[in-house]
Amino acid sequence: MAQRVYNFHASEATRESILLRAAICGPTGSGKTKTGLVIGTRMVERLGLGPLYVIDSENKSALRYAYSPRSRQGYRFKHVPMPEDDYGPAAYMAALDFCESQGAGVILIDSLSHAWNGINGVLEQVDQVTERSRSKNAFSEGWKTMTPIHNRLIQRILGSSAHIIFTMRAKVDWVVAENDRGKLEPRKVGLAPVQREGVDYEPDLFFDMTAPDNVLVVSKSRSDRIAPGAVFRKPGAELSDLIIEWIEDSEPPSGARTLGEAVNMAVAEGLLAAEEKSVERYKEAKRRLVDWCDVSGVSQVRRELAVGQFKERVALVAGPKPPVPPSSPGRDAGHTPGREGGHPANPSATCSGVPFVSGAFLMNAAIMSDEDRLRAIDQGRA
Repeated sequence: MAQRVYNFHASEATRESILLRAAICGPTGSGKTKTGLVIGTRMVERLGLGPLYVIDSENKSALRYAYSPRSRQGYRFKHVPMPEDDYGPAAYMAALDFCESQGAGVILIDSLSHAWNGINGVLEQVDQVTERSRSKNAFSEGWKTMTPIHNRLIQRILGSSAHIIFTMRAKVDWVVAENDRGKLEPRKVGLAPVQREGVDYEPDLFFDMTAPDNVLVVSKSRSDRIAPGAVFRKPGAELSDLIIEWIEDSEPPSGARTLGEAVNMAVAEGLLAAEEKSVERYKEAKRRLVDWCDVSGVSQVRRELAVGQFKERVALVAGPKPPVPPSSPGRDAGHTPGREGGHPANPSATCSGVPFVSGAFLMNAAIMSDEDRLRAIDQGRA
């Protein structure tokens, strides 16, 4: 076996533009969804980010908190319901791809627990893979297949080009505790996240919430503004502003912060090169992506997949266009899809200075099996 050669790079450490990774865990009724919406909305408003997107696997429960023009109450966000028959890692990653392609500034995943124990989630797929195997051994067959896939889902979340908040259900127990009036009452508490053990190691902030009093306890914090053990009752603007102050106490990004951002930036440059018919500019965009991977310690396999995705996305948007289909009856008659000349639209958006390209190429991603996607999910987006 050939010995691997390692190339390390060192640079002066700076607190460079933080992309939030926060988890909110609690039993039903503890206020996870609302707290995520409060923090996400405040971040969008104060940081001038792209829209808040909510990936909803909780039977559209987030819509209960949506803005109402009648009462003028609620939260403004883009709602992305998960397929009701597929909560597998591939579906979650396809949803993240879509939100980022639309220019999401903050993405709230509500909730990540279904990727573990929901329909077609990791636990269910472990059973399926094991049942199809010859040995029927869950450890050597099911978990051997699904553990890498789950790892890539977590890495995909951590590598997102948007701020990420994700909620998780908690295994529930009841305790008798003293309330604000000094009387004993039963209280619902969460024991552990409904997710793989160790998931609490990943985010910058990990919050536990209790029901029915909606108390938030900081279980983990990498922020110097929020101490572990801090308690927030019905968390709102106070907690949100502490998070925002921490995010703002950093240097502007000098380049891509994640592999996903690096690919997005390379694609944007590649599209400009295609418009100008500049081969040299296209090669330069590709070279910058490869250099970023080298400096950031990205493995050879992931680097090759990222370059492949760069080529695919540029070719998809800048290549020959299919004919424009006739307008559907429900479409506004005055709307002409696409740009001048009859070409279909290639929407792009900008979030925190990072360009995003249309996510049309991901339309079929959610219906792929996780086993089939295993070799593709690292294509510069994990």
